[in-house]
Amino acid sequence: MYMFIKTGPVPTISWRKVNGPNPSKARLRKSQAVLEIPNVQLEDGGTYECKAENSRGRNVFRGQLQVYTYPHWTERLNDTQLDSGDQLQWECRASGKPRPTYRWLKNGNTLRPESRIEMVNGVLMIHSVNQSDAGMYQCVAENKHGAIYASAELKILASAPTFPLSQLRKTIIITKGQEVTVDCKPQASPKPTIGWKKGEKNIRENKRVTVLPDGSLQILNASKSDEGKYICRGENIFGSAEITASVFVKEPTRIDLSPKRTELTVGESIVLSCKAFHDPTLDVIFHWSLNGQPIDFEKEGGHFESIRAQASSADLMIRNILLMHAGRYGCRVQSTADSVSDEAELLVRGPPGPPGVVIVEEITEVTATLSWSPGVDNHSPITSYNLQARSPFSLGWQTVKTVPEHIGGDLESATAIELNPWVEYEFRVVATNKIGTGDPSTPSKVIRTKEAVPKTAPANVSGRSGRRHELVIAWEPVSEEFQNGESFGYIVAFRPNGTRGWKEKMVTSSDASKFIYRDESVPPLTPFEVKVGAYNNKGDGPFSPIVVISSAEGGRRKSGQVNFCGPQILLTQEKTSSFHPLALSFHSVPVPTCLGLKFICYITGDNSGGTTQECNGRIYGR
Repeated sequence: MYMFIKTGPVPTISWRKVNGPNPSKARLRKSQAVLEIPNVQLEDGGTYECKAENSRGRNVFRGQLQVYTYPHWTERLNDTQLDSGDQLQWECRASGKPRPTYRWLKNGNTLRPESRIEMVNGVLMIHSVNQSDAGMYQCVAENKHGAIYASAELKILASAPTFPLSQLRKTIIITKGQEVTVDCKPQASPKPTIGWKKGEKNIRENKRVTVLPDGSLQILNASKSDEGKYICRGENIFGSAEITASVFVKEPTRIDLSPKRTELTVGESIVLSCKAFHDPTLDVIFHWSLNGQPIDFEKEGGHFESIRAQASSADLMIRNILLMHAGRYGCRVQSTADSVSDEAELLVRGPPGPPGVVIVEEITEVTATLSWSPGVDNHSPITSYNLQARSPFSLGWQTVKTVPEHIGGDLESATAIELNPWVEYEFRVVATNKIGTGDPSTPSKVIRTKEAVPKTAPANVSGRSGRRHELVIAWEPVSEEFQNGESFGYIVAFRPNGTRGWKEKMVTSSDASKFIYRDESVPPLTPFEVKVGAYNNKGDGPFSPIVVISSAEGGRRKSGQVNFCGPQILLTQEKTSSFHPLALSFHSVPVPTCLGLKFICYITGDNSGGTTQECNGRIYGR
């Protein structure tokens, strides 16, 4: 759409659709003087307004956009198959502008209205169709821009009544008081009329005996008088057909399941007995269920066995009962006439179920207060609870000491004691009753006890060899489990033997296992008293017991250079029979550079059976 401006100055131009929003696809060109709408659709039609404004005034122009389209189907025809005498209704709908008109063709020829045929605004109705109405129909929708066609075939069925094989010579067995429906659904076109006989007499409908809309016969609250042969006849203009059904009414089946209610303990066994009282002409089948679900005897791990001792009874053996076997057991007896069932309740006592969520209420250096909710007692009251803990240093779950010492079954909280400070723990609770101990609860969240001063001193403090003028002190590191806090380290204290004041050194590594003290004034093999303690953020812990060790001996001797610093010791003793140990004695030699003592012993024998033992000892030094 264009808007031509003949005067100046150049105006400002705007467009709008009067009866709705501008199409989103519309665009302006040539200084907005042209409104362009691509791919025009019916909804784009309407009144558009162009407004031009400048300093001298404004002007408005309106124009009408009319959009025309070919007809387009919005509802099509479908092939249809009807029985003779039925009513046909076809409807075709098309959109277009101008609005299309409709006409109908049959087998290519124009279809005219008749007494049975109506055509109104795209709707075709044919009343009481017959074979002459069969054929190919077309609906034509057209306007001045073109025409479109929709086609469909109409088939008219015409056949005498016939019955499917499933309904022929049927035998129906029911029990007194039951409801029964005898089917009579012939296939025919047109739909046949239905008539019923019992023997040679027509059936008269009453409150108990009625013919349903589909032709079937329904009998309520059946009795022996309802036994007999029933005949259904279907008939239409093309013929007729009959079916027969024999109905037998039997005594209803009764059932007895015992025992009705039983209480057992896990591991015990029981037999449930199911007896059926039924018409002797009928066979029965027994079905067992637990809580409404059929028992699969092959997948139950040998706990269940069905025993059919007699034709009218069956037993269910349940061995080594588990908690999961508690519930309602059903016995269902199925015959060709009816189905009856009975139930028995089995209650199983067993160890308690797991307690509920464990919550850590309060934590200290060596205690944790826990709470939990009780689990199921499995029909035996809970008598006690045990608290268990696990840490990175324990071998699995360990029972911990508690306050109170005995946690009764009526309690839901307790305090774990004698824990280690600064250790991560998980806790769980185990319930016990007279039957046994149940499964543990789900573990609590991991918590860490608070820090405390170390309580464990390093063990096995000793000396080690080193260089000249060195004092090497070694110990066994304290396990992380007993460090009790962060910033753990060691305090090494030492002093020359016989002196008073201690010299202390800090070792900040928690994994350290030795400390080397070097002092040029310390002679070799000088005895020292030493002790090692531990510390952390909270303070200093205890020291180990005092031990005496010596400073390092010093540099190595030249090869072959050995000094003797003591007398030679010689002891000879004769024995004639059994061996006796030798007692050796010698006087110590006060030489500062002694290295050790060496003994050499010789054992000699004679012809009389006696022996001589000779030992030679020397002290080595510098």
